[in-house]
Parts: sequence; C-alpha cells; structure tokens
Amino acid sequence: MNKDIIDSNYLKTLTILYVEDEDDLFMATVPVLARYCAKLLTARNGAEGLDVFTSQVPDIIVTDIQMPTMDGLTMAEQIRVLDRSVPIVMVTAFERLDYLIRAIDAHIDTYVRKPMSIKQLFESLLTCAHRLRVERQLQESEERFRQCFEFSAEASFMLDAQEQIAQWNVAASHLLGYNRTEVAERKFSDLLAPHCISTYRAAIRHFLSIGLDTPKNKTIELSVVRKDGQDIAIELSLAVHRPGSAWHLIGIIRDITVRKKLEEQLHKSHDLLMSLGRHLPGMIFQYRIFPDGNSCFPYASDAIRDIFDLTPKQVEEDATSFFTMLHPEDYSMFVAAIAESARTFRPLIHEFRVVRAKKGIRWLTSTAQPEQLPDGSIQWHGFVTDSTETKHRETDGVDV
Repeated sequence: MNKDIIDSNYLKTLTILYVEDEDDLFMATVPVLARYCAKLLTARNGAEGLDVFTSQVPDIIVTDIQMPTMDGLTMAEQIRVLDRSVPIVMVTAFERLDYLIRAIDAHIDTYVRKPMSIKQLFESLLTCAHRLRVERQLQESEERFRQCFEFSAEASFMLDAQEQIAQWNVAASHLLGYNRTEVAERKFSDLLAPHCISTYRAAIRHFLSIGLDTPKNKTIELSVVRKDGQDIAIELSLAVHRPGSAWHLIGIIRDITVRKKLEEQLHKSHDLLMSLGRHLPGMIFQYRIFPDGNSCFPYASDAIRDIFDLTPKQVEEDATSFFTMLHPEDYSMFVAAIAESARTFRPLIHEFRVVRAKKGIRWLTSTAQPEQLPDGSIQWHGFVTDSTETKHRETDGVDV
C-alpha cells in the first residue's frame, strides 16, 4: 500500500489541537481539519491552547504565531517543557529572524506559510503522522521484545555500550540468585569464575571486532559464580540487539552443569574402557547389522590390531575388511551363527579361524550378546580371544 495512504489512514486515528485567533481562517480551517483526524480540539490563543494540551494531550498541534494573551511560540516553548516529542506545525506569515531562532529552539516540526494552502497543511500533517506511526511501531516492537526478554524461560541479560548489565530477566535471577538491582551497571565478567574472565573478554573483543551490523551469534562455555558462592558451568550465547540507533549485546545463559558432569563421566568410562581394552587378553567389540544388511563395528578395542591386523577405524563404518580375514572354510558357518543369534537373540558363541599375513592361521573364540536397537538394527556386545594354543593342546590330546 502507498505510504501516503497508510499515513493518511493513520492520521484519521489521531487527535489534533488547532490554535488560531483569526475568525475567518479559523472557521474555514476547522471543517477541513475535522475530516483529516479522529478528533479535533480547538483554542483561540496560546493560553487556551496550553490548557487544552495539558488536559486533553493531543497527538499533533497546529498553531498560529501571532495571537493575543499568549502567542504560539510561547505556547510551544511551554509545551516542550512538558512533552519533547509531540509534533507541532507552525502557521505563520512572518519570516523574522527572532521568530525563526525561537522556533528552532522549540523544535517546531514543520511550517505552513500564510495565506495557508490546504494541500501544504495536509502534507505537513502527513509528515507528522508518518513520524508518529513509525515511532509507535518501534515502541510496539520494543515492548514485544521486552516482554519476550523479560519472561523468557532462558536466563538472559543485556549489556550496554560500556559492557555493563542494562537488563536482567527473571530466569537469570532464578539461575544465579542475583536480582536486577544487584547486577545493575555491573559487568558480567564480575560474576565469572576468575579463570574464565580472560576467555570471556577475548570473546567480547572478537565479537565486537566483526562489526555490529554483521548478523552473528557466538557461543562460549564459562563458569559463573552464583550469589550463594556455588560455581556452575554455563553456555553463553551472544547476539546484537539494536533498539533504534543504540545497540546492546544480548547474552543467553544455559546451565550445562549436568551436561558437563555427564561428559566427565563419559570420558572416565571411555578411559576405563580403553584401559580394559589394552590389558585384557582379547578384543572388546560392538558389532552391528543394519536392516539393509550392511554391518560395522561401532567400537573395537586396540586389540583388533594384534588379532586381525586391522585398526578400529577400518571397521568403524564397514565390516567388510573383517570378513575378508575369515578362513574360507569357516566363513559360511560364521555367517550362519550370526544369523541364528539374530533370529533367536541367544548369545553368539563361536569358534572360527582367521588367516593372518605373518602369523598364518589362528583360531579365535567369540562370545557376544545381541540386542535390538530402535531403528531395527541388531547389535552384539562381545569379546574375542585368540584360542590357537588351546586348540592345539586339544588336538595334541586327541592324537595321543
């Protein structure tokens, strides 16, 4: 839709105060203005205009300069003490320098020269209506943002240009124990554990160096000290918010204490598993068959190097290289044993031979327990040992 049409429609929702002492001009202009706006207020001099303004609070003021009791400029100057933003349209036939200087000081928005043109008056009103409409949209947008920010489930804060905390939402108070007053004008780095301060400051410097007009989001992991003295691990995401010409950094805090503890436990479990894999006389493994028939070893301990001349990486996504190691006479029986275990979900206990480049034929014993996975795959958790010497002793005993 055309901007002028939008502004004209918006003008029809506003209240205009018209202040004029000349009877003929007043009588001619009132019905015209009444068509342009939702409500028209009138006054015959500056003193009356000031009274109407303070009691009715109009959206736009149209006023003459030369009037009895109080002139339009004096009225405008007193209105500016009360309201710095209400648009004022000045109607005048004078070009005196002293009037011009006073009009500038009173922040008059626009002028209409006498004899007054209705077209010029309408264009001035559209200019005022456009400014008010844009300001209102910005205020509504800011209010929506403020509501979302304040009542977000995620702990959030805003930093001003001096990197001081300007906003602190309810969730942040709950997470860290500090209320809005306690963090006002403090730097967020004041709340960090000492060993994290340099990391945070480096991230802020890098973030700002990219440029505030570049869309970006940066996430870092830090430790913050709650009001009760407890250290908690957090993930801090930074973004830029521009309310008008100003800018703020928005920080979103996520408590990752539980996740970090789980990661620590996982690392310990992994280290334990790796230690077991290095010291046990065999290979620990997970073997998985997918619904499409493909298979792999999601996990194989380092013993796979000594038993199969393979690396864990070689079989991590595809088990083909493992099956090429099988003795040709044992291949079919081994595959059949896997299929039977998959069908019955009974443990896979099987002896088979592999052919190795340097050590020749070796007997192996595999024991593994199958489980059904949500995607339809079947995965075995098992252990393989080299049973060659045991097999030779059994054979020797039979020969004797």
